[in-house]
Amino acid sequence: MVRVSAAAYRVGDWFAIPLADGTFAPGRVVFHTPPQGVLGYVFAPRPTLPTRAELADLEPGDALLAQRFSGLHIGDPWPLLGGAGDVDRSRWKTPEFETDLRDVYPEGREVRVDLVDDQLRRVHFFHAPLSELGRRQYGGVMGAVALERWLLQQVRANALVPLRTQPWWDDPTPVPPGTGPSPAPEHLSDRVVVVVPGRGRSVGDMVEMTLMLGLEPEVGEVDGTMRSPNESEISVYGPDGRRLADRVLELVRPLRAPALRLLVRAGDQEWTLRPHE
Repeated sequence: MVRVSAAAYRVGDWFAIPLADGTFAPGRVVFHTPPQGVLGYVFAPRPTLPTRAELADLEPGDALLAQRFSGLHIGDPWPLLGGAGDVDRSRWKTPEFETDLRDVYPEGREVRVDLVDDQLRRVHFFHAPLSELGRRQYGGVMGAVALERWLLQQVRANALVPLRTQPWWDDPTPVPPGTGPSPAPEHLSDRVVVVVPGRGRSVGDMVEMTLMLGLEPEVGEVDGTMRSPNESEISVYGPDGRRLADRVLELVRPLRAPALRLLVRAGDQEWTLRPHE
């Protein structure tokens, strides 16, 4: 289950997300934050795998998502269609991201809206009324598998609206009749990345296989492995980052991999664990 390295795709590249119903949702890499962070524009699914030429006339405002997600699947199993090059930032815009504050403050009546820079780091935020919930992009980071599943659910429910209808777009157009704001994906942003130092693949393969065989579906699932010359990163996503980290620790601690470490993200918190210290 080895994934293509981050260097195999670049900003401007087009790709296609294969969905479980046999369709393909074309997308474009608009921002890339190494090693595997991507902000991609994703368009409505097509019945067959599109060619790069067939995507030439797509307008950025017609995309259904401008989402941050793991790029581990771009190239394999998501077909990489090419087309890397300069991205016109006046057309392929940086979106505004929203967070439903009711997750933290049950009585909250506002949505936090985050503005980010070219590295997708938050540089400013403001609050919008709760009535605008669902009018901007989801503020978390999705795993590739989670994105595939959630995207298909939202397409079937006709819940996604073009970016050009959202408040952060220049001169937004009205929301098409019959569509509604898309609810934020639930519990997709918690993640554990197991970092395995070293040039060899054997330890990384062992860790990945241990997690694939040992993780219960309700706790988390392996999204794939990113390899670089000096280390491997195995990404695992789950609904509860703390529970996921505890289970990953339990599985990897018996392995002969003393230098590995876990990068944990649960909600807005991030920390590092070293199983053998």
